[in-house]
Amino acid sequence: MRENAEELVDGAGIMGRALGVHRIIIAIEANKPDAISALRRFKQALGIPVSISVVPTQ
Repeated sequence: MRENAEELVDGAGIMGRALGVHRIIIAIEANKPDAISALRRFKQALGIPVSISVVPTQ
């Protein structure tokens, strides 16, 4: 996720548009701060609202 964040967000956007969704939620564990910041950096580029949800690590 950290190294390919742009591609991941682009792919989510393609799937979201194809399915006609109004919002995309990407969940990621809290112990991956670099991946979280990378995903947040690219999420604004989509035409669909994207939420990055940080979930606790077990």
